[in-house]
Amino acid sequence: MKNGHLLPRVLSLFLVLLLIGVLLRSWRLVPGLVRNLTDPLSSSWSVASLTYTVVVGGFLALLSGAMVGLLRHRMWGVYCAYALVPVSTVLLGIPLVPFVSDLLPGVQWRTVAVIVLNLTFLAATVLLHVEYRRSMSGGTRRVEGAR
Repeated sequence: MKNGHLLPRVLSLFLVLLLIGVLLRSWRLVPGLVRNLTDPLSSSWSVASLTYTVVVGGFLALLSGAMVGLLRHRMWGVYCAYALVPVSTVLLGIPLVPFVSDLLPGVQWRTVAVIVLNLTFLAATVLLHVEYRRSMSGGTRRVEGAR
């Protein structure tokens, strides 16, 4: 393996580990999603539950797409990670660097921490995108040297 291919591999693995932590931290969203999907014709079905279902379902789809794509060193994993940042920041308020915002005392500091942590995640994703572009071969969409 060339030294130029080490940074994308390590960075993508690091981002995947962060996303696994996010998945573990946001597991509390799943029961509401399952409840909304299993009983769509109930009297409690409303615009709010539909919105919750779409947002949380989209978040989990983007999260899993980013994890799989980054593990397989595919460019679409980076694109899923790009889309994950605004969804988790604006719609859900979930930090993409887990467990750090819990150390802060007040709610206002946690909100700022979510924004800063997600921007840091975005910066790492941009760096990974640049490294993927640098190490790509010919017309393939897979990083050179990846299995």
